Amino acid sequence: MKRDPSHTARPLWAILLLLGFPLLFGAAIAPWVYQALQALGEVTDALPKLTESRFEKVASRCVMLTAALILYPVIRMTGLLPELRRGLTPSPDRYRDFRQAFLLGAVSMALLYLAGWALGAYGPHPKAPTGMMLPAALAGFFIGALFIGIFEEIFFRGLIFGTLRTRLHGAIALLGSSAFFSVIHFFRPRFPEAVTETSWRTGFELIPHLFARFNPERDVVFAATLFLMGVTLCRFYTRTANLYFIMGLHGGWVLAMLTGANLLRRNPEAWPTLFGHGDLVSKSPLALLVMALFLAASLIPARKSA
Repeated sequence: MKRDPSHTARPLWAILLLLGFPLLFGAAIAPWVYQALQALGEVTDALPKLTESRFEKVASRCVMLTAALILYPVIRMTGLLPELRRGLTPSPDRYRDFRQAFLLGAVSMALLYLAGWALGAYGPHPKAPTGMMLPAALAGFFIGALFIGIFEEIFFRGLIFGTLRTRLHGAIALLGSSAFFSVIHFFRPRFPEAVTETSWRTGFELIPHLFARFNPERDVVFAATLFLMGVTLCRFYTRTANLYFIMGLHGGWVLAMLTGANLLRRNPEAWPTLFGHGDLVSKSPLALLVMALFLAASLIPARKSA
């Protein structure tokens, strides 16, 4: 007789484990990993991006790698594995949804960059790849966008939102998971001063500075955009019962943002009210408006949206 997995599922405990264990374990091993990389840098200069990285970056990678290693056991612990498998089951219709959503997301953000170009808010980036490097860079942006769209939707909507709505009211789960999605994008720890020496405590001393680079005046619009983005993707996931549409939509947004940020440079003196001050158009008030329109579309009854 098969054992009912619902009797052993511990979804909220699983999420707490996923959020807490990588942070503590990553903080514990980060000093030793950092010291090992420093020692490696003394015997070779072949890996400067690793051996010359700040301690905060090494610690962040330790946390993320630990989270990735325990992700599958955590999913099993939530009891959501069958639901995620159903959401990821391929079909021609779902492939079509992915392609259409990817194109829709990419075009919606690309239009903002084109509008900025026409208004003088953006111009050519002096360090943009040219010649034979351009196709390789575009391919890299595309692959990166696919990975981010697929991984983040499985994680944030499939796992986090999926877990919360098994134990909380649907609206609370939607708002809570969207707030988490917004907040986690500002996980950029930074000590007030650069670390030169580390001890076993250094990783734990970094914990109070996990969001040190968040600037409310500069980042509030971006945080709001990310929140609406999370709500929108949750809504579409609830309506379609599969992850393909939202993976495509998310990936398309990321592709346009990666491409625009690397090929174009913001002119901060032109139209700051519309385009903000950062190179990423996703940090502009216009992006917040576009995300609000996507949210409105997700609220249209399914039979009309078709």
